This record gives sequence, structure tokens and C-alpha cells, in this order.
Amino acid sequence: MTHTIIRAYDPRKLMWKETYDPDDDGVIAIANTEADMKKADWDTNSDDKIDVAKTEADMTKAEYDPNNYGFPVVGTYIPSDDLLAQDETEKTTVKGDWECLYEFVVELGEGIPIAYGLRIKWEMKAGDANGVQAMVARNGVQISDIKSTTDITNYVAFQVDVGSFRRRDRIQLWVKSGSTSYESYVRNFKICGAFAVKQVKSISFTQTV
Repeated sequence: MTHTIIRAYDPRKLMWKETYDPDDDGVIAIANTEADMKKADWDTNSDDKIDVAKTEADMTKAEYDPNNYGFPVVGTYIPSDDLLAQDETEKTTVKGDWECLYEFVVELGEGIPIAYGLRIKWEMKAGDANGVQAMVARNGVQISDIKSTTDITNYVAFQVDVGSFRRRDRIQLWVKSGSTSYESYVRNFKICGAFAVKQVKSISFTQTV
């Protein structure tokens, strides 16, 4: 009887244990050098069966652990124009201080511990020449540049790409009016993104504001 001894490559104790098939014999081997890490498990056709990466380019769809969580992230959400959640309601503010007008709680599907990037869109117009400002926040902390407009006639569209989001994180749009006498307007808040690896995964959002 032949016994196979499996060795795992994990020099930094980060659980980067990738398998590959360097001999193309259909038998999965274990990476023993850092160079071997360029051939990782992936599933190109979403049939829930592991294919084997043969080129470095294949690593764009590979299991990886970029933030050293100790477990692989199989695919992730990235910014795109694909709509995931929205609130088209027109909301107003006359506060001279920041106010959270939209908030969604991230609900990630099983096997997706983090969404690495999402695209946030909205439209707004000012109440007067003092303008209106808005920023995207995660759990109350600013994560985007402040966007502004002084247009009092037409809605102006904005979008920012932001990340990363874990399960139960809150995605928020904070708005501040330049005037405390005239209402500023915001509408069409949208969360957009696409799954980077074409597998059956899910993400959803629960609106709280």
C-alpha cells in the first residue's frame, strides 16, 4: 500500500494552505514553497467542483486571505453598477450638522465573511446657494470624500466606491445642509456591486433609516 504524506506551506502561520496540481495528473498536491502558492483552488464554471489554477492569471479567481483572518475568502463583492439595494425616497434636511438620512445593514451569505468593495450612489440638490454636502460612512465613521453641490434646480448624481464591509456593518449616507432656513434634498440612494467569482453566493441589506 502506498501512503501519501501531505505537507502544508504556512510560513507565517496565517493558514494560507493552498492546493495545486503541478504535474497535471488530476491529483491534488500541496504547496511546499511560496512560489507554489500561485496555483490555488478555484471553481471556474460554478459547478461546486474545484478546478486547478494553471497560470498566475487564474489567481484572479482564487481562494485567498488578504486580511489575515485565518480562513480563505472564496470570492468577494466588488464595485459595479449592478443594483443590490435601494431607497428611492426623497428625504430633506435643514440641519447645519451631519445627519444620517439612509442606513442599510449588510447581511452576507454563508461563506462570505466580508464584501471588499461596493458602489454607493445617490442624488441631491441644495436648498439655497450655501449648498448641501454628503458622505458615505461605515458604522458612523466617514469612509468617502465629502461630495457637495450648490445646484438648487436640478438633482446632481454622485457615486463613490467604498469597502470593506463585514456582516452586520451599517452602510450610511450622512448629509449636511448649508442652510438652516431652506431644505436640501436627497433621493435615490443605491448600493451596487457584483460577485467577483461566479459562484452562487448572496448578499442582502436591511434598511434601518
